[in-house]
Amino acid sequence: MLRKAAAQGADAERSLQHFDKDGSGEVDRAEFDEAMKELGFTAKPPEYAKLFAHFDEDGDGSISYKEFAHFAQTKVKAKAVECFVEKKLRRILIS
Repeated sequence: MLRKAAAQGADAERSLQHFDKDGSGEVDRAEFDEAMKELGFTAKPPEYAKLFAHFDEDGDGSISYKEFAHFAQTKVKAKAVECFVEKKLRRILIS
């Protein structure tokens, strides 16, 4: 998700704002599912749930800017890291 947003020249905050349709400052589960579809991901609801849980570090049911930025800063920095993220996302979706 972030790689595609970064390719469009967006930073983490603008990306989060784009997906935060209700303006709450966080991305809830419904917004997350829509974001995944918008970005071209095709998965079943249980797979989206696993991926959402990975981003929602504190388990409060929404992805805050801090959680979103944390993922962006620690996981998406270079080509090698992109491969890591893709593999990790596949493992999350498969497990």
